[in-house]
Amino acid sequence: MAGRISAVTGTEARADRVSATTYLGIAAREQLDRLQDELYTHLVSDSGGRCQVCHQAEPCLRHDRLTAAILRYGTLPQGRPGLTKAGLRRAAVPAQVPRRA
Repeated sequence: MAGRISAVTGTEARADRVSATTYLGIAAREQLDRLQDELYTHLVSDSGGRCQVCHQAEPCLRHDRLTAAILRYGTLPQGRPGLTKAGLRRAAVPAQVPRRA
């Protein structure tokens, strides 16, 4: 039994654990991409803590539904670092002036 792979289910059984791999078709990947893109729009909130798209308190209802739809595919929502800091800008770094010895 150890190390046996089932071609039908995509699972691998070992003495200490069982793992499964989910393979998604092209249509499912495209749907996931659309769900993820829409989810990104509902992540950004205003200064009052409301969604900038639907103006509901965070997390908005659409955010919850999109997350649930992504989870049904057996994947986790993907993050984009810095996305929720849309209103913040980095301060310009001043040019370094050489120091005199």
